[in-house]
Amino acid sequence: YLHPHLLAQHVVLDLPIWGSQTTAEELHPLIKGERRFEHLISGASPDYRAKREAIAGRAYVNMLKVINTKKERL
Repeated sequence: YLHPHLLAQHVVLDLPIWGSQTTAEELHPLIKGERRFEHLISGASPDYRAKREAIAGRAYVNMLKVINTKKERL
């Protein structure tokens, strides 16, 4: 019998962290963290940030939950 390997990722459903960090020391914990991180171009216009927020809002609307249907029936 083949049993598929189920993958699940814990995602915190909270507002993303917005930042314009440039060094690896600053970026690494943000990228590897559990909260979403959105990187911005430093010195960008307010219109740019508004567009990025709109895109991020649409991108994270539908969250996918992986379940093991075999276990759910038990």
